[in-house]
Amino acid sequence: CFPLLQELDFSYPSDCKNYSSYVDGVEAISLALIKLRKVNLSGFPINDQSLFYLFNNCKHLEEVILFDSHEITNEGIASALRERPGLRSLSFSATSSNPEYRQMFATSHFIDSLVSLKSLTCLVLRDLSISDELLFSIAREVSTYQIFGSSKCLFFGR
Repeated sequence: CFPLLQELDFSYPSDCKNYSSYVDGVEAISLALIKLRKVNLSGFPINDQSLFYLFNNCKHLEEVILFDSHEITNEGIASALRERPGLRSLSFSATSSNPEYRQMFATSHFIDSLVSLKSLTCLVLRDLSISDELLFSIAREVSTYQIFGSSKCLFFGR
């Protein structure tokens, strides 16, 4: 069904009752939509395994929006990023009241995965602790960049 679909927006679904069916659905979608280039799964119940399937199976994926991701870990997003080196745009935020959760995305594994995205032209990291190491790593990898900031959001773009 819709094998030529290039953009998919399943953001903020209402009444998510059967979490496991959503997780399984992401794998099925990633196998069926071979032309998928852009996906918005903000607020969607997705975990590390589903994210990995999405990045691994969708060979043309260029833009991913994952705001308010409840179940994605540092390891999960770092591993997924390694599967899609041609990613051009990543928008991500975590939803946890635990400040340590927001800081874990400043680890060297996450930073290394992020700076390996040589085609990246847009990066939005919302509600995450942005470390000096992350900023330095991005500046070192990107020759021309712009940084726009506010109290809760940093946007990097070429």
